[in-house]
Amino acid sequence: MKNVETFMGADPQKLIGNIKKHSEPNQTAEKSPSFNGCHDHIDLNQFIIKKELECLNYSTETACENILMSNNTAIHSDVDEQILIHISFSQPVKLFAIKITPSKGHLEKAPKVVKLFTNRPYMGFEDTDSIEPTDTIEYTSEIYKGDGIIKARYVRFQNVSKLSIFIQDNLEDDTETVLNKVTLIGTPLQSNDFSAVTKQENTDN
Repeated sequence: MKNVETFMGADPQKLIGNIKKHSEPNQTAEKSPSFNGCHDHIDLNQFIIKKELECLNYSTETACENILMSNNTAIHSDVDEQILIHISFSQPVKLFAIKITPSKGHLEKAPKVVKLFTNRPYMGFEDTDSIEPTDTIEYTSEIYKGDGIIKARYVRFQNVSKLSIFIQDNLEDDTETVLNKVTLIGTPLQSNDFSAVTKQENTDN
């Protein structure tokens, strides 16, 4: 076993510094862009397990993973306008909001009604009618022309390990839905919280 670092004495600040220094990278959120109206929340896409990402009824001409990336590769629905996305997180998260980026030049085909289902091991299109969604959100062209962010019912998304996103239709009721990216906004449940150490230091003083 490798001895990373040893120190003696009751110095809480040194303890905090060493814990931060040697914390596992995957336990600490990467620096994320700020989102309007989502103070203290970050981009949760970094916690998505890419190999478990699944998209149903999308055109396989592009990879499913493109729906999480900031590029110009659009995701198209296949046989009709509906798309079902299954997401697994590497750790439980609190979901605060969802941002959908429409494909340039295809605003009329951007998602309209979107249903969110949490912690379902698996569900198909037939389940989207029989199972009550955790939340239903509805996009408009005005929202897309803004920042594309809609806040979820936060109290219902306090411990999310799996998320299913059902895109029911699009703005123009076209038979094809087109979008560029889905960004999930919130906070991970696990974090390097050193408040207890700091509190103890203040008590001792």
